Amino acid sequence: MSLTAEDIYTIRLLVNDLPSDDTQVHDHETIFSDRDIELLASLESASVAAVVVRRVAARLLRRMATDENLLSKKITTQDLSVDGVAVAAELRAQADALDAEATRIHDEGDPMLGAWFEPMGECRYGSLYF
Repeated sequence: MSLTAEDIYTIRLLVNDLPSDDTQVHDHETIFSDRDIELLASLESASVAAVVVRRVAARLLRRMATDENLLSKKITTQDLSVDGVAVAAELRAQADALDAEATRIHDEGDPMLGAWFEPMGECRYGSLYF
């Protein structure tokens, strides 16, 4: 599935990887390139954008958790304490929540995906996109 610019922006928003306008604070634009995001999206078999976006965001959060675990670990020196293990656990929990949401959308369907209207105004939900 090909991602739109809005899909990529939504993924970046979900993983807090938005480009910064303030180059004095941040010396980089984003953590992940658009190409990274597109490659992860190509691994997904789902055809519904809402599912793919959440699954890719979950994968990115798990990559961030692994990096945090490898780099930070649990360090305490004098008056500074860094708990990379706890940060990684929280990132994985967020990834699990996004995966669960994607599964719900895939299994139950998003109310607005595949909706069609009868001439009399009655709304029925089809499975046109699954």
